[in-house]
Parts: sequence; structure tokens; C-alpha cells
Amino acid sequence: MKRHVITALLLCMALCLPAFSQSQGEGTDKPMLDIVWLVDTTGSMDKSIYIAKNHMDSFHNVLKDSFDVRYGLAAFGDVTVSRGATGWDWPEVTKPILMNGSKWTSAVEVLKNHLEIKEGCLPRYWGEDTPETSTNAIITAVESYDWRPGAIREIVLLTDAKPKNAKEYTVNGQKVKVYSQEEVIQKCKDNNVSVCLADANANSCSDDYSNMIPALGGISKTYNEDTSTEPIALWIYNTPLVITQPVDCNIRVGQNATFTAASLSGKAVKYQWYTQADKLVKEGTTTGPVTLTISNAQKTLNGARYYCRFTNTATDDARTIDTKHVTLRVASNFEITEQPKDQRVEAGQNAGFTVAAVGDGLTYQWQKQSGSDWVNMTGETGATLSLSQVTLVDNGSVYRCVVKDMISDYTGGKTLTSEEATLTVVAAPAITEQPQDMFAEAGQDATFTMKATGDKVTYQWQQQINGVWTPMDGETDGTLKVPATVEKNGRRYRCVATSSLGTTITSNEVTLTVAAAPAITLQPQDVCMVAGQDATFTIEATGDKVTYQWQQQVNGFWTSMDGETDGTLTVPATMEKNGRRYRCMVKSSFGTTITSDEVTLTVFVVPQTGDSSPLWLWAALCAVSLLGIAVLRRRNA
Repeated sequence: MKRHVITALLLCMALCLPAFSQSQGEGTDKPMLDIVWLVDTTGSMDKSIYIAKNHMDSFHNVLKDSFDVRYGLAAFGDVTVSRGATGWDWPEVTKPILMNGSKWTSAVEVLKNHLEIKEGCLPRYWGEDTPETSTNAIITAVESYDWRPGAIREIVLLTDAKPKNAKEYTVNGQKVKVYSQEEVIQKCKDNNVSVCLADANANSCSDDYSNMIPALGGISKTYNEDTSTEPIALWIYNTPLVITQPVDCNIRVGQNATFTAASLSGKAVKYQWYTQADKLVKEGTTTGPVTLTISNAQKTLNGARYYCRFTNTATDDARTIDTKHVTLRVASNFEITEQPKDQRVEAGQNAGFTVAAVGDGLTYQWQKQSGSDWVNMTGETGATLSLSQVTLVDNGSVYRCVVKDMISDYTGGKTLTSEEATLTVVAAPAITEQPQDMFAEAGQDATFTMKATGDKVTYQWQQQINGVWTPMDGETDGTLKVPATVEKNGRRYRCVATSSLGTTITSNEVTLTVAAAPAITLQPQDVCMVAGQDATFTIEATGDKVTYQWQQQVNGFWTSMDGETDGTLTVPATMEKNGRRYRCMVKSSFGTTITSDEVTLTVFVVPQTGDSSPLWLWAALCAVSLLGIAVLRRRNA
């Protein structure tokens, strides 16, 4: 009976394949057809494989004139049994067979030579009567073979085993996943691969594949000797086959959405477009591609799912196949509304760049320019880029932001890149010379100096009056010159330096101490003295650490008197000093010098007689002389 099963399947495929002749091959006028024979090589499959081999010539003869056909061959066993085939280690139990060093052959003789269980051909797998993992085998075949673009893609599953339940198995301490039939359907639809089942089980295993095989546009039958091949051939011929799957559509509000699907070209089929909720939205009959257009799509349709159902036109054997379910994504308007701006900051400050955009599901990725490349900044995925305590090393760095919305990463979406923004970092203001306390004499000028570095630094001096710091009008230089007056004694000053970016630094506070200018409080007086005695001149003065230097006038010149640096000058009264003039130079610690009045020493000789009248005469003359000198001095004052 197995022989009839395989014979019928081969004949059915031979009859139905001419209907596929509209698919065009590459470099040939014939449509391309890729067929992988996926063979169960466990248990008692030897006879079934032998029947398939013997009928391969008749199968190929039907195909060779109408199609550019090539064959692949793969064997599989049970992934949950640790005892694998010789030369093929478990758990890899689906093995593509190399025929003359290639996975594909267009020569049927090469296929037949490898279609038997022996070394160099199909491996023997020991399934221990355990259901084989046909789902894993199908997915492996889909992924392992380089199907030609545009080719009709078929897998013929030759097995007598039911599919194993999908779950994760543990064998010899290793975990192995067995795929579900739903996962197989998705994988095959993603790759436009159809699957037919050659049920070699005398008791039939077709029911166990009743969801998967029809969903993939294939045939699954168990035959007996009385089965006619014509209904089977017609069944395959009438089976709708999806050759073009629709794809997701990503648009913006107000645009039109278009989905396209196609059954085999030239073969009339009914089509029906549905939403995911199985709501019919469009139907008709076609022999080519069909399109569903949704005009002026709005946000309410975002996330809607659609699929197309193809149904053959045979009234006595109506069957259907569904395309993949695809998604419509409708996004709002997407644009950058505010570009990041160049930043100019001082070293040690924080810098920030901001981008603003409108759209759905916005994501941000800031980038920094590195040479000619742009490098993503780790963790910088917000609308604002914050840079803490930048340094002069960051000067000249350039940044931009890549903005995406909900459809940017899908076909039809777009990614927006902001304008570039440059970070300029200048040195922060710093004081290099602090002003110092000043000690000045009344009448002098006190000078305070401050020096600072930074970007376009300006200065503003302040003075403290009644505990309040007040800017001093016009004092905007690094040097402050203040007239020292007694009322300014103890006044405090400081300078505020401001950079071009508004950063301020304040100098130390300094104090002006004003000392009184030197002043003579007691002038020296003329002295009239008897020769032989000592004449004394006295001066008293106030001021900061005043010093004295007495001078005498000799031959019309004033000369300092050595050692005479006290407030009192004592000179011996000799006749040669008669009429000599004296004065005192008073000097403060600030170098201010004032000069006392000039005074005269008058020396007279006392007569050596017993008559005292001449003595009184000389005293009177001396007094008159001193009075005359005083009057003259006052007149000259």
C-alpha cells in the first residue's frame, strides 16, 4: 500500500506543477521549481524510501520539459532520542544530504543514487518507535537550503510518524526544543514554502497534520489500492498556492495603505481580504496579484491586521489558503520642531543640548562626532543631552540627535537627524592677583590692584559703607585709586570680576587704613644766650612715626646736622654761632616732610665788672633783638 501512496503523490505533483508555469526562472524561459525531499529514516521506512526511488524517473519526466527543476534531499529522525546516526551527532538529527558535494541537483539520477539508506547517502536513525520530530525537520530544511528567489518552493515530507508534541525535552542533561506546527506554518509562510505529506503509515497519520498541511497549500492523503489518481491530481491542481505574501504597511495619517498578495498566476482563484477579526473588507476573482487599498488611513487603524484568503474555483472541491497576517501601522506627522543650539560655557560648568520633535513613540539617541564618524553616546536617549562639568578638552565637540518614531525601523519609515551643535568651552575666570590691605597717609592716594584671567573679564570695584557693599561709579579697571582721607580710615573694598558668560568671582576684602599727615604742634623759638652756655631749640609734631632732622644755615646753605634727630636741639652758644639760623625737618613714615620755622641763635658776652648795669643793658638789647626778629618773622609770614 505504501507503494501506491508514494506513486499517487508523485503523480499528483507532476499533474499540478504545470499550473505553476507562470513563475519565471533566472536565466531560463522555464519557471523555477525547488523541491526538497524530507525523508524519515527511522524504523521500517526502508520500503517506502525504495518505492519513492523507483518512481522518481516518471515524476521527473513529467517535470523536466516544463520546469527548471532541482532537488534537495534531507533525512531526519527523533531529536528526543540520544542514539543518533553513524557520523551524525545527536541532537542534530536533521541532515541535509550532499549530492556530489552540493545540496541541490538537477539530475534525477543523482537524486536516485542518494535516495536509499546506506553510507554516503541517507543515514539510519533509531527512533525506537517514538514519534519523530518532523516539525524541527521542516524548519531546518527551510533554513538550511538556499532557495532561489522567485522559485516555487516545495517540501515533500515522507514519513509514517505523527508529529511530536511541542515542548522542551531534556535528554542526557541537555535541553532540546521541539517546534509546534504553528511555528512551522509561520516559518514556511515567511519563506513562501509549501509542504505536502506523503503518509506512509498504513493506519494513517494525516489527521495529525490536518491543520499544518492545508495551511501551507499542500496535500495529505493515505491511499489504498482502489484509490483513483485523478481526484488527487485535481485536488493538487485546484489547491490555491500563495506565491506572493503581503507585507506590513507603514504610513502616516492621511496616506493610502496598500497590501498585495498573489496566488499562482494564470490560475483563477477567489480572493477575500479580511481584517484580523475576520471581517470581510474586499473580495473577487483573479488570475493574478490582488491589492487591498485603504484610502486616507487614520490613527484609529493603527495596529490593524489584514490577510488574504485564496479559494479555488472548483465547485466540488473548494479549498482555501490564507496569507500571512500583516500589520498596518499609521503614524502621526513626524518632524523635528526645535534644533539643538550651539553652546558656549566655561570649564567646570554644565552644558546641555535639547531637541524637540512631534510624532508617535519617539525615541532619541545622541551622537558625538569622532573624526569623520558619529558615535552613539551610551545612555543618552532623552530629548535633552546633559554634560556635567565640562573641561577645556571638550572644547569644539560636536553633537547631534537621531530621532525615531514608531515606524522608523520598519519599511517605509524614516529616521530624522537633528542639526549639528558645537560645544565651545572657555576658561573659567580666576583671580591671579588679589588686592592687598593699604596703609596710606591723609592726602595721599591709596592703590588697590586685582588681576584675573578668563573670557573677556570685566571689573567692578565695590566699597562697604554702613555694612552694605556698593558699586563705585566708573571704577571698572583692575586698579582702584582712592584719595586717602581721614573719613575713609577703616573702609573696606573688594572687586567683582565678571566673564563674558556672566560668571562672577569676588576678590578678597581689603581695608584702607589712613594715618594723619605730619603736623608741627610746637614750633622752635629764637634763643638769646650768653656765650658759654647751651642754647636749646624744641619742636613737637604729630604723624605716623615721625622723625626729625635739624639743619643749620651756613654760608647761606642749609645742611643737616649729624646726629641731631631728636625733637630737641642743644647747641653750645659761642660767639661764632651768633646770628646762626636753625630749622627742623619733620618726616612721616610715608615720606611726607614738613619744615619747621627758621629760628635764630643770638649770643652775647656778659661784662666782667662789679657794676651790674651793663648786664641789664645787654639783657635789654638781647630782648629787643629777639623782639625784632619775631616781628620780622611775622611780617614775612
